[in-house]
Amino acid sequence: MASKLLPHGEAFSFLDVILSANSDEVVGSYTFKQTHKVFQGQSDSTVPQLLLLESIIQCGGAGVRKTGFTNGLFALVKIEWVNFLEPVAFDQMVTYKIKNIQLKEGLIHQKGEGYIDEKPVLEASWSTVRIKK
Repeated sequence: MASKLLPHGEAFSFLDVILSANSDEVVGSYTFKQTHKVFQGQSDSTVPQLLLLESIIQCGGAGVRKTGFTNGLFALVKIEWVNFLEPVAFDQMVTYKIKNIQLKEGLIHQKGEGYIDEKPVLEASWSTVRIKK
């Protein structure tokens, strides 16, 4: 299960599976369920954009961790840019395709896209740094 690759508690884990991961690319997916604890009481039928962004960043980090390239606790330090292209409704699977731009032992720079079927819904670029070994 992908959540074992992340330090987040289950209530704030937004990643179902890493489909593939290597030094160049990470591919994973998540289905946002309205029954998830975070969304209880929400009347809107779409996923909050901030949590969509969080999900793609979790996918990138978990994928790099799965490769065994680096270990430790990483923290988001920079969102370089983000474009939300389409709203995401609950119970739709979002597939993430992420490029590893720079992988250093203490720094990860990635950019990626999120898709529902073949339709892009999100694109972003971000960096994380290791804060603890």
